[in-house]
Amino acid sequence: MEDEGTIGGYTIVTSRPRTSAPVRAVLLLSIGTRPCATVIRRFEDWAGVVACWSVAGPTVDAIVIVDAPSNDALGDLRARLAEVPGVTSITTAPVLKTVVERL
Repeated sequence: MEDEGTIGGYTIVTSRPRTSAPVRAVLLLSIGTRPCATVIRRFEDWAGVVACWSVAGPTVDAIVIVDAPSNDALGDLRARLAEVPGVTSITTAPVLKTVVERL
């Protein structure tokens, strides 16, 4: 299947550490600069950024999933994102409970 191109690669997925309890949040970003990818590239490698999706919608341009060791650290990360040129607004939704998570 590899030779035929059906299998394009392999990935190892590790679980989040059970010993720590990071604060996870979903951040909905509005970006006033186009293309949005130019803005997103500025924070894609930041510590704490778990995932980022560029989306099409009337008010949301990107969805960012972040992990932080505390609420204060989440606030600091959010403030840092707000300072990125092109980010015009952020809606923060802390995750209260994970019901389903499939990787």
